[in-house]
Amino acid sequence: MKIFLCEPIHQEAYQILHKKYEMISSFDRLLECEIIISRNLKIDATFIEQCLSLKLIIIHGTGYNDVTTF
Repeated sequence: MKIFLCEPIHQEAYQILHKKYEMISSFDRLLECEIIISRNLKIDATFIEQCLSLKLIIIHGTGYNDVTTF
């Protein structure tokens, strides 16, 4: 499974994820990812439609106002 991570997370959390999953931080490979972990990335319906493999969006922090589907 490929996880896109665009902002730093706690080092221990990163190590746990890295042991099990392929961690991607390059925006060039963003559309390949099945999971996106983000704090500040703006995600809209057009973007989601392009991510054919996307299964889960995780907001690192609180709120969900950066994800819009309308």
